This record gives sequence, structure tokens and C-alpha cells, in this order.
Amino acid sequence: PGVPMTKKELAAWRKEARRVRNRLSAAESRKKTRSRIEELEEAMGALQKKYSAAMDRILELEKANKDLKKSRHDSPEVGGHEAIVSPPESPLHVLETSHTLPSPFTLANYPEGSNSCQMDVIKNQQQHIIEMI
Repeated sequence: PGVPMTKKELAAWRKEARRVRNRLSAAESRKKTRSRIEELEEAMGALQKKYSAAMDRILELEKANKDLKKSRHDSPEVGGHEAIVSPPESPLHVLETSHTLPSPFTLANYPEGSNSCQMDVIKNQQQHIIEMI
């Protein structure tokens, strides 16, 4: 204080100054807490979107797997059909660059009798997505 005060007035002045500082500090703390909660909610929303996209992709792969098993059961010969293998991409990269999911994985043109290789490819792709979650 810039003016002379008694001990009692000085103590009251200090007490009031401390209350003001505490009030400002509490307001700043609440502001930081609200900001952090908003950040966490945004991060949670992004993770929920990634999780949902990964689950959709898993469902697509499981359907492709089921269709493949059915087609093998219906037609024992694999040769003569040309298939395309989609490049292995990180689901995170796909989600960052596009809002749509890539087309379902298709199987490579494996020689006859390599059904286990095809199943391994699908299982590896599924495992990769599960690990990303």
C-alpha cells in the first residue's frame, strides 16, 4: 500500500488482496479445466470415429471372408479368376485422407490350392486393424 496504515488495517488489506488473488487464480484454474475437458472430448470424438471406422472395416472383412468361404465351397477351383489385391494401408492414413472407407480387400490371383494363403491374408489384415484400435 502506498499510504500509512495501522497493523489492523494492513492485515485487512493483505487479507483482501489475498482473496482477490485467490479468486483470480480459481477462475483461471476453472478456465484451464474447461479447456482441458473440451480437448479431451474432441480427442474422444476422434477416437470414437476411428473405432467406428475400424469396426465397419472388420465387418467388411468378415463378410468378404464369409463370401470367400462360400465361393470356395460352391466352386472348388480357384484358377481362372483374376483378382486385385488392395495395397496394405494403415487405417489411420485412410481416415486422415478421406471420410470414406476404402473398398473391401480383394484376394490376389493365387495359384490353385493356395486357399490357406488367402485366408492368411485376410486374417493378417483383420489383425492389423484390431491392433490399430
